[in-house]
Amino acid sequence: MKFNEALLKINLAVLEKYPSAQFYEAQGHLVASDNIGCKVDGTIDTAHFRVAYNYFDKRQKTIMGSFNEDGSVNIQVINDIWVEDIIMTPYVALTCDQAIELLCEKYGTAAVLPGPVTLRHQLFPGEAEPRYFFGSLGKIHTVNVYTGKIDVPAGDNKIVKLLKSFF
Repeated sequence: MKFNEALLKINLAVLEKYPSAQFYEAQGHLVASDNIGCKVDGTIDTAHFRVAYNYFDKRQKTIMGSFNEDGSVNIQVINDIWVEDIIMTPYVALTCDQAIELLCEKYGTAAVLPGPVTLRHQLFPGEAEPRYFFGSLGKIHTVNVYTGKIDVPAGDNKIVKLLKSFF
């Protein structure tokens, strides 16, 4: 199953049960799409796919969506808050597949390998838009879901630069 297909499947199930839930982030693990394991196309391992939501019911909670072994959606309510992201929409202009294509055009097919992928709007000063994050902290690439810009440093936008120039 592709990353965005999995996200939308879980999103529909969560919103059906909790209509006021607000999307935070989706995390998955990209798997190889060819026989030698060197290319990915947005296909994920559904056993390692998680989606986090904000939910308020007398107090703030977190909803986690995932897949059961049979492909059905598992929804879990956690009585704690999720504090590392900004609420966003899961309906973004750029799919994971398209983000991978942009990275491969810029850096070659080895730029995105089987491994972690996250869609999130990170909580960081000056972060104006969400991104896909490919890889882990040792080697990570990002792609903005609205502009397609690649590997822009966190908080790197004109407003932040302007404000920093005054201080």
